[in-house]
Amino acid sequence: MKITGHHLRYTLQHQFGISRMRRNAVESLVVEYCQDGTTGWGEATDNPYYQSDIRQLKQQLEHLPVLHNHDAEPEHPIDFFHKHLETLPCHAFLISALDRAYWDFYARRKECNVIDMMDWAWEEEGIPVSSFTIGLDGKEKMGHKIQSTPWPLYKIKIDGNQTLELLKYLRDLTDAPFMLDANGSLEMDQLEVLIQESANLKILLIEQPVAQGRDHLLSKFQLQEEVLLAVDESIRTSEDLVKLRPYYDVVNFKLMKNKGFTPCMELLAKAHKLGYRKMMGCMTASSISIAAIC
Repeated sequence: MKITGHHLRYTLQHQFGISRMRRNAVESLVVEYCQDGTTGWGEATDNPYYQSDIRQLKQQLEHLPVLHNHDAEPEHPIDFFHKHLETLPCHAFLISALDRAYWDFYARRKECNVIDMMDWAWEEEGIPVSSFTIGLDGKEKMGHKIQSTPWPLYKIKIDGNQTLELLKYLRDLTDAPFMLDANGSLEMDQLEVLIQESANLKILLIEQPVAQGRDHLLSKFQLQEEVLLAVDESIRTSEDLVKLRPYYDVVNFKLMKNKGFTPCMELLAKAHKLGYRKMMGCMTASSISIAAIC
């Protein structure tokens, strides 16, 4: 099996802003698995918050041990992950790219879709609606994005700065519900105001309202039923799921953050048992990653 890393750079159509950063481009390491003419693809992107640097990831990829005997019949992706990938001394984003590339390779080898190998039982009418994310920017620019992209559900990036003014402005432009993503930027009084205004502004959910490590401050909101509270950055492991269940209703999993399909499926199953609602999110990335989420 040949594993190749391709270092690419994507220029974004619009600047993408969240509370802690704004960016106009993304660097990516596209991982290619190839064996006997069959190829699979995965991707890791740069992300300062998660200490993901593409040059370092490429160095890690180049120094990987041999993962697979070229002449052997490919193992099932779950077995492959636990045997070869789980304990690699690599960044989580790179492990995710390797895991997703192998799933893609294996499905193509078996002439099926990745979804066919997963134990899902979706009815077509039960497939969740995807949201369209509006990055943090001037309110006029954010409003233009909403008007130019009609969608049934928007995720609005916020940072606690004049948030009510922004949301009232955007609410006049669409009837679609809002999910807010604070990326850990809110103080308790700001969150309290947003919860109080959630019905008027059609806010369904507020994601990662406080910074990782401050989640316990949400205990004062445990009994509120006006809006769902979702956790993203604070969830890395199954232990986090248990620890944070008292404070959150929804958990947002991401393939890069959570090391790929295989561990994400295990985390989703545990989250289901704990009573969380589940969301799948993505990093700023190419269609390789977005297709994997879909």
